[in-house]
Formats: sequence, structure tokens, C-alpha cells
Amino acid sequence: MSFSKLSRKQKIIFLAGVCEGEGSFGYWCEGKNRRRIRLRITMTDGDIIMRFKDFFNCGSVMKVTIQKKHHKQCLSWGVGGLDALRVL
Repeated sequence: MSFSKLSRKQKIIFLAGVCEGEGSFGYWCEGKNRRRIRLRITMTDGDIIMRFKDFFNCGSVMKVTIQKKHHKQCLSWGVGGLDALRVL
């Protein structure tokens, strides 16, 4: 079944599974008194990365620098602050 035909609940379940396997989140210090929550998903399947951006309508997508010749190109979707809290 294609992603577009899934119910909203099924889409959330799918994206949560991807996030659990390929994602990371944390709480970072930015400056002396500023803290920020961030969520990032990184993988080689760009179609799935774009589903996060499209479904949650926030965050940004970027190419990850290839470290070795035999590595595939990865994409990363990241979101921070209140948007990250909403997604989580």
C-alpha cells in the first residue's frame, strides 16, 4: 500500500518506526542560558526523508557530506524547538 493511501494514524505509526530506527533526538545547550530540543532523521532513502518534511510541514532537509567513496548519499531531516516538541 502506498503512503498516500494510509490513514493519518497509520502514517504516524510508520514515521514513528522510521524515527525509532534511524532517528535521534536530544536536548542541547545553545549559549549560556538557552536550551533547545532537536530531532533528526538521517538515511539514504530520500523519499522517506521527504515524507517527514511533508507530513509534519516543518523542519529542513539537507544532504549529508559523504565521508568515504563507498558510502551512499544520505539525506537528513531536522527540526528543533517547539516544532520538535510537536513532532515528538
